[in-house]
Amino acid sequence: MRRYLGWALAVATAALMAACGGGGGADGNVCLAASCGESSSSSSGGTAASVALLVSSPTLTTNGSSTVTVQAVVKDANNGGIEGASVTIAASSGTLSASTGTTDKTGTVSVTFDTNGDKSNRTVTLTAKSGGASATNSIVVSGTTVTFRGASSAILGTPTTLTVGVKDAGG
Repeated sequence: MRRYLGWALAVATAALMAACGGGGGADGNVCLAASCGESSSSSSGGTAASVALLVSSPTLTTNGSSTVTVQAVVKDANNGGIEGASVTIAASSGTLSASTGTTDKTGTVSVTFDTNGDKSNRTVTLTAKSGGASATNSIVVSGTTVTFRGASSAILGTPTTLTVGVKDAGG
């Protein structure tokens, strides 16, 4: 039984190595993509095939005590980062540290997002565009609460007092 198990394991390993093109790409890394043998290094001046839009946090509190780093990564058809690509980034509310940028050698441009003092609970939609490629992501801004206090019942025509409280995430 052990002899057959060892033989089956050897055949399975050989099949996996053959399916992956021998297990090594041109740069010595394990090849897990259709572009085996191609380098995943950046290119300069290529055409944007895709844009990924990443955020350092998917949530932000309404008290304005923190910011979110937003990164757009521009890639060519071989999934390599494009250096020198122009990127436009927009937000549906709040403020970005820059609305345009040029990618670095990894195809990345980074900006910072903050609420710009807007204490409303909302979902902010971010959009990045480079060439014909675009991507979206979102940040949920939350923490503001509204409370009402007063008598649990009232008589029609009689004045009553209600207290309204509004607090942001910082209290």
